[in-house]
Amino acid sequence: MLLGTLAAQSIRERLFIGVVFLTGVAALILTFSRSGMVGFLVATTILLPIARWSQLISRRLFAWIIVVAVLAAAASTPLLINFLQSRPEAFSLRWTLVERSVDTFLERPFSGVGLNNSSAATEGSRIKVGDKYQTNIVHNHYLIVLVEVGIIGFFLFCGFFSLVIVTALRHLSTATTEAKVILGGIVAALTGIAFHNLADPFGGHSTQTMLWLYVGVIFAVCHQTSTSPRPEAVGCGTRNSGSSGAKL
Repeated sequence: MLLGTLAAQSIRERLFIGVVFLTGVAALILTFSRSGMVGFLVATTILLPIARWSQLISRRLFAWIIVVAVLAAAASTPLLINFLQSRPEAFSLRWTLVERSVDTFLERPFSGVGLNNSSAATEGSRIKVGDKYQTNIVHNHYLIVLVEVGIIGFFLFCGFFSLVIVTALRHLSTATTEAKVILGGIVAALTGIAFHNLADPFGGHSTQTMLWLYVGVIFAVCHQTSTSPRPEAVGCGTRNSGSSGAKL
């Protein structure tokens, strides 16, 4: 949404997409996700060079955005620090589970414990509350992947998404404006998610589905970009073919 706001041609379109973007930011603040906020800030930082490199924004606009971003960061740093330091008791519990999950991974570093078994295999993740058990999930998605599928599966998982990002960046310069907005936005979002997952589990069927959906969108857009004729190629044919080329 932010990239779409910057690349929009009309004021009406820019205002509409901007309102959607600000609504999402407000929703993120209300969810009180500290790692999500860090991921959002990283994604926004990555997005600006992508927008300039893909020529979606001018050099002058890019410079103004950098100035405004630096001033906003300086003014909001105390608020961000207080936000990240809130609820320290939750952090201490999560760090204890992280240490125990490392021990679980070291027991089976190659085979893992199986999918969806990281919490069951980690000591101390299940607490009895009355007649029921409460399960605490390890708040580090990379550690969850290591525990469940081992180090080989971990490198395959991370390597796949790294290749997806490389593929998107490779097609970014030759894509259309709409495709650049999609590819650049998804690359920045995946980068933000990568930082978010350092302190959160990436759980939930709907969230996982959206992740793989965006990966499929990248491949679809890149395939369309690679099979569509380039505008400069058509222009060269027009100049060399005279009036018949112009009619074509």
